Amino acid sequence: MRLALALLMVASVASAGPIAKPPAGWKGGANDELVHATGLIPHFGNVHGIIEAERYDAPKPGVVLDVTRVAATTSAHDSAARAEIDQLHAPLDSGVRETEWHEKFDAATKLAEARQVYRDSSVKLGGTVRLVIAATADRIVAAKGECLAADDADPALLQACIAALDTLDPDVDPKDRVVIDLDAKTSTSTSTSTSTMSPPPPHVPLAPIPIPQEQPRTDVRPVIVGAGIVALAIVFWWNRRRRARYEAENRENESK
Repeated sequence: MRLALALLMVASVASAGPIAKPPAGWKGGANDELVHATGLIPHFGNVHGIIEAERYDAPKPGVVLDVTRVAATTSAHDSAARAEIDQLHAPLDSGVRETEWHEKFDAATKLAEARQVYRDSSVKLGGTVRLVIAATADRIVAAKGECLAADDADPALLQACIAALDTLDPDVDPKDRVVIDLDAKTSTSTSTSTSTMSPPPPHVPLAPIPIPQEQPRTDVRPVIVGAGIVALAIVFWWNRRRRARYEAENRENESK
């Protein structure tokens, strides 16, 4: 049930305004691969929302801008926002080192925001992330932009990408936005009016399935080789016998 819901939500890409404005000269647009990857991750605690995604490449290799927007129907916007922000942190055993972290709620714009800078030395790659979240009484939207840059990337291109993160748009009318409490506790599941999420059934081990095995075939190659050797021996013996008989006949004729 959960997998079916996830696929349904991933397929239902909303038709809304641009997620962000890419730097001038960058190429890209809507990206199905990024939609799918984003849809594999639970959002807002444990909800798969309606997903949009765009990817833009810099004029020179080394920097990529990924932007996504996820919208879900929920009344628990405080805990949902908290869960979405906390999800930015990389697992401790991932090898990713977080070098900067900032989060706040702007009362003027009614936007929750988180900024993160990280580096993965194993692949010589760094990232700068900005996440903005807006909510109404029964809906929440998270827009995220991420600049991925190689260690040897052009600094000017990276700065242009980071500047584009400030154009992220959650596509929620400011007059409809509500206050988000970032100190709210997260919950494992948020209430939705579109579906009811039930826990997965317990795992039941399957009984062993007998697989018929073919009886090994007798290897007849040694028999064939042995028979060949015997046949050659018989031929040699027969030729030797005939030769001895011919020699005896020749000696008899010469003695006459």
